[in-house]
Amino acid sequence: MKKEYVIEDTWVSYELHPETPPAGLLLSERFKGYDLSSFHEQLRMRGEEVGVVFGNRTLLSNSRSALMASEFARDQGLYDSFHENIFQAYFTEGLNIGNLDVIAAVAGKSGLDEKETRSAVRDGRYLPRLDEARKEGHLLNLTGIPLFIIENKYHGYESQSKLQSSYPPPRGIVQLADSAALRFRNRSFTNKIVGAQPIEVFRNLLDKAT
Repeated sequence: MKKEYVIEDTWVSYELHPETPPAGLLLSERFKGYDLSSFHEQLRMRGEEVGVVFGNRTLLSNSRSALMASEFARDQGLYDSFHENIFQAYFTEGLNIGNLDVIAAVAGKSGLDEKETRSAVRDGRYLPRLDEARKEGHLLNLTGIPLFIIENKYHGYESQSKLQSSYPPPRGIVQLADSAALRFRNRSFTNKIVGAQPIEVFRNLLDKAT
């Protein structure tokens, strides 16, 4: 989308399933009774629209350590690289991104020091940021991701910048974690997109906002 629109984005680390065991949980156990083949096929279709390859994941990873590592990457100026590589590791390669060895390998690939990344995850220095994001999500009644919010408003609720102590002020498109809030400064237009949607949905929304 950045090739078509002028967008500035800030991703905020949101842990959707903090109850997931540290070793992860089989998707077949987490979503008993659901047709996962249909789920994977829908992801592949959405990915083809934007050139992203989705593999058949079998594990729901605990994302806490990966999110803490992403915050370390942010502070090192390498967030975008790490974010892209951890996404590929999980959704394309089907790796367990709750595993610190996997996280460290992705960090090294992204230009980060692997040892320092391990330390940043182990000492929990970024847990406050995850806690702040979770509180913001609760205020938004966030139950699924990704969630895109325009003008930083959602069903009449307007964020009071609770995350600004930890994150840069949002401009352009702001993504809440695996979730996201879209903000266009000096615009009154308000709308949202929930879940994985066709790319045309995003184009139509952005065309209205610009």
